[in-house]
Order: sequence, then structure tokens, then C-alpha cells
Amino acid sequence: MLRRCVQFNKGLRTVPVRFHQLDTTEFGQSKQEIAEELARIKNKEVEHKDRSWLKPDSLMNDIDKRYNYAAKILIRPHLSPLSSTRAYPRYARNDHLILKMLPGPLIPLSIDEGFKIQMRVIDNLTKDGVKNSYDGGPFRIKGWKVGATQPHVRKTLKINEPFLGVIFEHQYFSTPKKFTDNKTDWVVYEPQAECEFVFTFKKDLLHKSEPYTKEEILDAISHVNAGIELVANRIESIDRSGGIHAKVADCGSHYSLIVNEKKSITSDYDQLYKKTVKLVLNDDVIKQGRGNNVINGEVNQDDVQGPLDTVVWAVNQLTNKYSINIYAGQVISSGTCTGKSDVLEKDDELIADFGDLGKVELEFE
Repeated sequence: MLRRCVQFNKGLRTVPVRFHQLDTTEFGQSKQEIAEELARIKNKEVEHKDRSWLKPDSLMNDIDKRYNYAAKILIRPHLSPLSSTRAYPRYARNDHLILKMLPGPLIPLSIDEGFKIQMRVIDNLTKDGVKNSYDGGPFRIKGWKVGATQPHVRKTLKINEPFLGVIFEHQYFSTPKKFTDNKTDWVVYEPQAECEFVFTFKKDLLHKSEPYTKEEILDAISHVNAGIELVANRIESIDRSGGIHAKVADCGSHYSLIVNEKKSITSDYDQLYKKTVKLVLNDDVIKQGRGNNVINGEVNQDDVQGPLDTVVWAVNQLTNKYSINIYAGQVISSGTCTGKSDVLEKDDELIADFGDLGKVELEFE
């Protein structure tokens, strides 16, 4: 085992930086490579923001290996019986539901790296014969969530664009929905709720070299529903283990999406920025917002951008940048217009009131 401790100059002070213990031989390093790395650590001065040189060369030079290792670790028991915690027990908590951390060499260094790891997770889970532990069925993609759509959120997270997270069919529910801990272990994940507009597509939007226009995307939309997304961190030390980049790798921290299917709109999608939304917890209004809060409405109430604009961005990221097809019947959840609730607890009752678009109701037992 190797415990790394390096120092860097920050102003007039020398600040120690400690990294968790890591069995580097697990990632293909020989004793000679470890000795050489120790020598580099001892002799090399680095900027504190550049951690890439701390990562084992055998992984840094093999991007596929890094992504594949990270994907295996992120395949959690609640998603699949192919439990990463059995293969990598030193990184798992005793309950085998929450990972302690990502090993240092596998921490993604950007949103793009995080999403590429997420795609490896999806590839592993959607293989024939792999079953989810919720209903025993296969992993099928229901759609995608969009996160960090607001500029001030991205500034806080120090990222330049929103991010995407996969939604599987067994994570998609209709209201009213009751979460029971003995079936879903939801308490372990400490979920938080966000109010979102959920777009369903009636036509395929396939990969192409040129971005789709807003008009082409409008033509492919079937309807919009009110929705609540539950988000949950499944890495215990997330802030010390990659932060937002690791959250993206971990399927965007998505847990469940619950929609109201009884009421929906089938036109005027560009007017959603005017819609008002309230989030009610145990009869108390805890969050309020408008559709344009998805983009920048909290700062500029006159902003006419809204959920449709984040969906246009998401469609072109998926189909153009990442060559991922969107199929009829799949959804995109367009980002929160209320912000996140506090961590939900047993006996909580939650209602998202979207006015004429209807309500979404949840209970937690």
C-alpha cells in the first residue's frame, strides 16, 4: 500500500495534500513503477490544481482502462447484481449500497470524462442478461436528465456547461408514488427532490453531424408532463472524490423520476418559461419557481428562455457530440425550476404543484 503526501506552495504557506491509501498494483503498476512515481513525487514541484501527474502512468496512458475500471466500480448493487463492491470491497461501505470513494486514479477530471465513464456504466448495465435489483428486469434507457442548467450553479461548481444523466425504465414512475424503504433502500441514499418539466418524444432523433434546429426538435415532441426528480449521492466522500465530475460519472446522481401522466400539454412548449411551480412538503410550501428559473429566471424574471431551451441543448449534446440516439417514447427531464429540497425522511409527503399542468405526489415510508 502506498500513502501519498505531497506539498505545494500556496502564497507564503506550504500546504500538505493527503491522498487516500491505494493499492496501485490493482491498476497495473509494478514495484519499479511505484518507486519511480515516489521519486517524481519527492522531486517534482507542481501546481496544486494539476493532479494529473499523481495518477499512475499505466492508467493515464490508457484512457479505456481508466474508464472501464471506473465504470465497474460505479455499477452498484441496487442497479445490478454485478456488484462492484464485491470486486472492490476496500472502496465500499459495509452496507454495500454506498461507495466510500472513487480510487484516486479513476476520478474524472472534467464533465466530459465523467460522461464518458457514465457511458461505460450504461454499456455494462444494458448487456444481455444483466438485471436490475428493483424489479428484476433488464436495464432499458427511458431517457435523460439535465443538471446544472443555471449559470450561477455552474459558476459555483466551476463548470462551463450543464451535464446529462441517464434515466432507466425502472427508475421512472407515475404519480402518486410511495417509496417503501424495505424495497428500495431509499433512506440510505438521502434523496432530495427537484421540480422539473418532462418532455416525451414521438419521433426518433438520431445521430447526425449537424445540430438539430429548434423547429426539428419541436416537431419530434409528443407532450410535456409535470415531474419530480429525486437526486441522490451514491459516493459517500463525493466532494473529496471528484465532486461534480464524479456525480456525472455516477449517472448524474439520478435516483428516480416521477411524472403526472393525467395532465399534460401538447403545444406552446416555448411558453413554459411562464409556468409557476410550488413544492409542498408536509403541507408547507418549501420551494417556488417559474419555468424560466431552469435557465436564469432567478436572476432575471423577464428571461424568456426556459425548459425547451435546455431540451434543445440536451438533444444536440446527445445526438451530435456523443452520437447517442433518442427514440420515440423516451424522455428528457429539463432541469430544476425550484432548486433542491432538503434530504427527505420517513413519513414525508411531497407534492409538486404545476398549476394547470397538474400535481405530482410522493410518500416516503
